[in-house]
Amino acid sequence: MHYFHDVLTQEEANGLTGYLNFSNDIPARLVDLCSTVADVRVVDGAYVRVEERKEGHPWHFDTGTKGHMPWCKWSVSCLLSPVDSFKGGGFYFRDSEPYYHHLDMLLFSGLEHKVARSSGKRRVLLMFMG
Repeated sequence: MHYFHDVLTQEEANGLTGYLNFSNDIPARLVDLCSTVADVRVVDGAYVRVEERKEGHPWHFDTGTKGHMPWCKWSVSCLLSPVDSFKGGGFYFRDSEPYYHHLDMLLFSGLEHKVARSSGKRRVLLMFMG
């Protein structure tokens, strides 16, 4: 797992919504940053989106619970919301303390993880690549 500090400003984070293209300025910049430490590729099926999901996610791998994303080798999570705007919502790897990576980026490959339930406004930028 790679951890990058301060990859976005709050103003940039506030402007992100829905599905994005990898050619957009912010995703392109983040892919370039990821490429400094890993062989990350934008492959068929790869996507970027902003998610707001109060129910969280159970333990899973990003290849999909039914193997529907076998191309996914690298995942990115960047918390867009300030930590004081929600409760819960920790991002966990097995045997880890929760991450609350506001404006920071996690890049990981093949690690099982989950997101705890949250209340309030928790938004995260997710990128799935080969």
